[in-house]
Amino acid sequence: MIPKALSEGEETLALHLGIEKIPFQREVKLIPGSRMRWDFVVEDLAIEVHGGTWHFGGHTSGYGVQRDSKKVNAATLAGYRTLVFTTDMVKSGEAIAVILNALQRTGTHECASASARVK
Repeated sequence: MIPKALSEGEETLALHLGIEKIPFQREVKLIPGSRMRWDFVVEDLAIEVHGGTWHFGGHTSGYGVQRDSKKVNAATLAGYRTLVFTTDMVKSGEAIAVILNALQRTGTHECASASARVK
């Protein structure tokens, strides 16, 4: 099996999570018996990074939107909090700010840089 190509958004988010010292898993199957994989799992957060949002592709076709909706619903029903970002949101720092905010709300991650960015 040929591994999938690394995406700019996913690699950038991995870098941001590492800088913040947030442990994460990649390409995780959350739902037993399902083929769906989440780009990242951080504690109870299931995180997906959508690349190619400005092109007609997997996440922007009718089929893709329906598939992604089912994926989010399945993870939510399994007890995960779901977050979905575009590559632009990751590159701008918005994604890591939202993740830090979500982790702070549960009191599971505290870092000095988070308080400066997250409102």
